[in-house]
Amino acid sequence: MDVQQARKSLHHHCLKATQARIAILLTLSKSNVPFTAKKVSDELAGRGLCRPTVSRCLIELAEVGLIRRIQHDVKSSSFELARS
Repeated sequence: MDVQQARKSLHHHCLKATQARIAILLTLSKSNVPFTAKKVSDELAGRGLCRPTVSRCLIELAEVGLIRRIQHDVKSSSFELARS
């Protein structure tokens, strides 16, 4: 996935193509393993994205089906790009 594809996917799901959402989609698309919210946040820390913003975006992206949330237990989950 590249930036243009991320923008199209977000618009297709009626979400604004923000820097945070695009960065999260690109980060998850480069991995074959699910990432925890902390791992995604750590990967994007250099871009000035705080953990609450990353967590909020992960939830939004999962709600529209762009990413998949894997619930491990009550307090632990990970995320991966939804593959079609």
